[in-house]
Amino acid sequence: MDVFFYMYKKELLILGGGSALLLFIAVSAYFFLKKWYLRKNILKNIKKIEFYVAGGEKSGELCFELGNNYILLEDFKTAENWYQEALKIEPDNEETYLAMAELYKKINQYQKLKNIYIKLVEFNPDDYDVIRELGWAYYYCDEFDNAIATFEKVKFMAPGDVHTRYSLGLLYLNKGEKYLAIEEYRELKKLDERKAQSLFNFIYPKGKSLESEFEQFQIKHKPEKNNKKNPAKQLDKAQAPEQTQNKKAIHPDNTTQQTSDTNKKKAQKNKKISDKPQKNDNSQSS
Repeated sequence: MDVFFYMYKKELLILGGGSALLLFIAVSAYFFLKKWYLRKNILKNIKKIEFYVAGGEKSGELCFELGNNYILLEDFKTAENWYQEALKIEPDNEETYLAMAELYKKINQYQKLKNIYIKLVEFNPDDYDVIRELGWAYYYCDEFDNAIATFEKVKFMAPGDVHTRYSLGLLYLNKGEKYLAIEEYRELKKLDERKAQSLFNFIYPKGKSLESEFEQFQIKHKPEKNNKKNPAKQLDKAQAPEQTQNKKAIHPDNTTQQTSDTNKKKAQKNKKISDKPQKNDNSQSS
């Protein structure tokens, strides 16, 4: 420890960087050697199995094992060929179909994946896990109606299946049927709040209010009532201003005021007449 105390800061940084580099090289070398050793064993196993197959001991199990080994080598085309050879020998082997399904998922061959799961559903018509996977295969093939119908079947078989509710919510949202996605969210919330929140974030990515959206939808889709307006009522409303003016004109107070104003005008006129100078009769006679 005293050695580090007397070292300069620059020297300590160089020493630390060198140590980190050596550690990185050691870890990388360990993983490289491990991968190399596993690959060596896989190739050795493949040669051994192919020797037996070439010797006339070809079986569905050996072909299946060869497919699995080529999957580990990421040689997917060769793996697919060996799986197909296994199915020629054992056409009802579910394990081979499942392995091929995983292969097609890795290489994004969704049409082939769909066909595999259709076959698996024939083997297991009551296995809703397999039927759900078929639903997702339909989805990846852009067959949304078939996907929804498949998930609805699973929902009927297992109403409490969280994954099915979640998948249906996403499918309805993708199809533009937001109201049905909200319904699935409400049911999912009773089963798994965390999963329901995940679906909610897809439905409302900007954090909008679910209740306000639901109320607006109900108002928009509310059944229309008979809104034919009564013509008599419309006429009454149209004539309302005119009737108000008439009522104002014949109001008793207004009539009294008009009468008093008329009397005043007459009195002023009489007064003007009386104020005019009258001619003297005497001056006329003279």
